[in-house]
Amino acid sequence: MEGNPVSFLDPFGLEPYDTTNLHTVAAVLGVVAGLVSYMCPGIGLGLSEAAGGFDIGLTLYDGFYHIGDGDKQAIVGDVTTILIDLVGIATAGIMFELTQSIKTASNFNGIMDGYLLRLIMEYDKWKNYQKVYNKAAKGWSSYQYLKQFINYLKEKND
Repeated sequence: MEGNPVSFLDPFGLEPYDTTNLHTVAAVLGVVAGLVSYMCPGIGLGLSEAAGGFDIGLTLYDGFYHIGDGDKQAIVGDVTTILIDLVGIATAGIMFELTQSIKTASNFNGIMDGYLLRLIMEYDKWKNYQKVYNKAAKGWSSYQYLKQFINYLKEKND
């Protein structure tokens, strides 16, 4: 044999590799990525990108054979599959960002609840301080009156 082979998988170009089962694996991996994204969005995004990229690679492989055969209907199907995979990857990225934004917002809400609770506690402390201060002020006034009365009694007895 002389010259370059048509493909390392099929050196004589006689039989294209059947990627049907691999497309199924990519689809299942995409579903798994969707389920994992509920528990761990970062890993789900990575799996979704990997599944989409794997399926795009398989579709390109199929597409080169379809171009060689001149099968226009199959080429349109390949382009459609690639677009669907790209939309799936973009959707996974958008959902990841949305999930992160929701987490950030809920954390912020929790922080704000904490600040509100602190503010209420400080207000309650201030109210209690005012009560104690008022009682102390009344007590001091009573002490002053009592002291004046004792001085009056002393002066009267002298």
